[in-house]
Amino acid sequence: MRTALFGQRQAIILGVILVMLAGCAGSPPSTFYQLSSLGGQTQVTREGAPDQSLIIAIGPVRMPDYLDRSQIVTRSGKNELKLAE
Repeated sequence: MRTALFGQRQAIILGVILVMLAGCAGSPPSTFYQLSSLGGQTQVTREGAPDQSLIIAIGPVRMPDYLDRSQIVTRSGKNELKLAE
């Protein structure tokens, strides 16, 4: 009786361990997307006489968080991003 109970415990423990290992076995590759705005953007125009002086300035450049990583990020579609290891 005691050996049958011991065998059942071992089978249950082995089953739990196998289920836990099966969960860690693999996962599908991650897919990254970037959201984009809907159409209907309007361009603001300035009315009046054109100004003869033209000033062009470039401010501080900040990389978006989804690009700030060690992998190379490339765009594979309109909204899909691919990470190269």
